[in-house]
Amino acid sequence: MKAALYVRVSTEEQASYGASIEAQKEYLIDWAKKEGLEVTKIYIDDGVSGKSIEGRPALAQLLEDAEKRLFKVVLCYHNDRLSRNTRDALTIVEKLSEHGVFLRFSNLDIDITTPEGELMFTMQAGFATYFRKDLARKTSFGMQKLKREGFWMGRVPDLFETRTENGHKKIYPKREVHDIINLRKEGMSYREIAKKLGISHSKVWRTVKIMEKLSSSGQLLKNF
Repeated sequence: MKAALYVRVSTEEQASYGASIEAQKEYLIDWAKKEGLEVTKIYIDDGVSGKSIEGRPALAQLLEDAEKRLFKVVLCYHNDRLSRNTRDALTIVEKLSEHGVFLRFSNLDIDITTPEGELMFTMQAGFATYFRKDLARKTSFGMQKLKREGFWMGRVPDLFETRTENGHKKIYPKREVHDIINLRKEGMSYREIAKKLGISHSKVWRTVKIMEKLSSSGQLLKNF
């Protein structure tokens, strides 16, 4: 029987859990050999989130090839590699079933074409969705806490420098920022400031907005 292997990992998961692309490939190839399956192709979505079907070229190609009947079964390391969205997971299964292709997972090796198997798969897909959303909630909570403590999230803006405290960044304005703010207080327009300091108009505008953001959040007390 011809089989396809589907592998997916996001950057965070690869770093945190060690379920790397190579680890999944090695496991699935070995599993296929034990089952006497002929692997026709390995589909890999590297560094792609499982929260949506969109933006996953390997999965899209797999579904196209399933329609061409290029394989009969798809092996996947874990059901959350297929999707972390319950609706999407069920949609993928339905599309594959339409073409006579069935899925097997190492953590859920059941026949999902049966009512019992479908129920178990739906429950597992639901758990994957829940854990994804719960992680996002905790991550958001943690980021908000860091922001309240004066740490900066994201890329360091121009005209600012950073200092690291407890593994997180705080930004501090360079001399040019002081000049921009002082000139702004004197009533000069963004364009006038840009011309006087030889800085682009957009950079002056962004700098002022960042300083307003830092000031309103209380982060400016120690920084400026």
